[in-house]
Amino acid sequence: QHDSQGQSAASAAKAMEQAMSWLFEQGAESFSDVTVRCDGGSLFLHRNVLMANSEYFRAMFQGAGGGFRESLEGGAEVNLLETPLDVARVLFGYLYHGRVDEAPLDGDDGISKS
Repeated sequence: QHDSQGQSAASAAKAMEQAMSWLFEQGAESFSDVTVRCDGGSLFLHRNVLMANSEYFRAMFQGAGGGFRESLEGGAEVNLLETPLDVARVLFGYLYHGRVDEAPLDGDDGISKS
């Protein structure tokens, strides 16, 4: 029975990872409320996911007298204009599904995985 519980937990974890990956990949179509503008494009993300996984974003969005423009009601906008879109996808992808997907960094753009 212990083995079946382990399989059940692994199955649940895989299902959660798939759900979070879908949410990250389909952000623009799935109630995103944060736009992260990068060098090369934008990511459409979710305030609650960012807050749950990052103290930085928790402080940014909670406001609490911090005066962050991003804490206002409605959609927030975060400018990371110096950050290449592919790099931002790796960073924010990690916040969504807990693993580093270096595939966006593979290629002839001068970025090395090592």
